[in-house]
Amino acid sequence: LTNYGTFIYNVDSTLYATNYEWRVSNTNWTITGGDQSSILLTVNVNGSGLLTAKAINSCGSVERSLAILCNVGVEEYTNETQIRLFPVPTHDVLNIDLSEATLNIEQILLVDALGRTLQTLKATDSHLQLDCSMLAAGHYFVRFLSQDGKTVDTRKVVVNR
Repeated sequence: LTNYGTFIYNVDSTLYATNYEWRVSNTNWTITGGDQSSILLTVNVNGSGLLTAKAINSCGSVERSLAILCNVGVEEYTNETQIRLFPVPTHDVLNIDLSEATLNIEQILLVDALGRTLQTLKATDSHLQLDCSMLAAGHYFVRFLSQDGKTVDTRKVVVNR
């Protein structure tokens, strides 16, 4: 997104869906109308987040996510979690340095622009690497999850070929 505002997001009607649940990982953004197949998302600050829709029926549910990045104007980036990624843009390997991270990171997810998880790493060390050699050139997101599975940081990564 390149401007603030309220945006309509919807899913195609899922066969036999009786209810929908929506959530957004960025706590500064708000959702209105979360039980229908469409919602209003209000974005009033820069940041990134995953918008997730879950279609539910008596047999179960299916869930899909969309990664959203809002960058309005020029703001100085502050790395509050002290997580370092390099090199960005990357080509084959993305290095992750958690040695000065201010939060306990349990898992690291590499997510494409459609919200699909491509790789998952357990944060067993303070220096990790994501293999990007098989990825197509483009924009991806690295999500950092806490021990309770909540997203504590999301970073955009560019892969060049």
